[in-house]
Amino acid sequence: MGKQRQIRTSLMYVVENGTPTLSGFAAWILDHLNDVAFQSIRGLAQQAGVNANTVTRLAREIGYDGYESFRQ
Repeated sequence: MGKQRQIRTSLMYVVENGTPTLSGFAAWILDHLNDVAFQSIRGLAQQAGVNANTVTRLAREIGYDGYESFRQ
C-alpha cells in the first residue's frame, strides 16, 4: 500500500472512531493533505481552526512520533 493511501486510511479511521475534535480535524486534513508538507504546526493549526496540540495528537494517533515526522 502506498504511503499516501496508508495515511488516508488511518485518517479515515480517526474520522470514524476518534474523539469529536480529532475526528473533525482528521476530516479537514483529508481535504487538505497536500498543505501539511508546506505548513508549520502552528500555521496548520491556525488554518484548520484547532490548537497545535490537536495537530500533534492526530499525528501520533495515526502512528507518527509527532508532527514533523508526519509532515515529512
